[in-house]
Amino acid sequence: MSKSKGRKGGASFPRYDLKQLSKNFELVASKTSKKAMNEDDFCRGVLGISSGQACGYRVAALRHFGLLEKDQYKTTELCSEIAARPKTERSSYLVKAFMSCSVFKKTYNTCSGRVVKTSEIETYANRSLGVHLENTEEFAKIFMTSAIFAGLGTATTGGISLIKVDGVSKQTESSQISDAENAQDTPVEEVKPQPQESRQLDSDESKSAVQIKLDSTMDPEKLEKLLKILQKYDLI
Repeated sequence: MSKSKGRKGGASFPRYDLKQLSKNFELVASKTSKKAMNEDDFCRGVLGISSGQACGYRVAALRHFGLLEKDQYKTTELCSEIAARPKTERSSYLVKAFMSCSVFKKTYNTCSGRVVKTSEIETYANRSLGVHLENTEEFAKIFMTSAIFAGLGTATTGGISLIKVDGVSKQTESSQISDAENAQDTPVEEVKPQPQESRQLDSDESKSAVQIKLDSTMDPEKLEKLLKILQKYDLI
């Protein structure tokens, strides 16, 4: 997370990315699976920080990604599923966590299947999601880092190449899958996206688009197989 706290107001989004939160998965799951904790014990005993604004941002991020219950300091089933698996078998569950954040899911659905510049993500966050203009740079950074960590994209010069998840292409002859829906998030009045100017595609965009369908009831094991196929053909 950046040192600045960011301007208050505007659409809510995680101030920590999935990669930063990953070090907390096991402790959140093991210490709160049977019984919820109070705020101070959770902040100190699980996150290793004192209660206050810093803890509040991390707790909010865990909830954005569906890893902590909305109204109590207790692990979700998703967080427990991630913590129970070795890091090499977490891909599908990390995708599920990423898609649990409604503002990131909307951004991904709008930008996937091509190379996207950081500036384009910032503009979309402000105009279409209502993220305060002073926070759009942080939004784009956390979105991209989380998407890459979840295996949904790769870094490019000045942006990110996001795989298309919307029906399966002939190259990955796999069955369609459905996905895990948004976790609770601050409701935002969505503004109609502004028409985008035509732009010259980077060389990365010449790669074949991989299309998979992500929706609200995703089967993690099927997605795991799909992600391995994509990795095999060097598509992610």
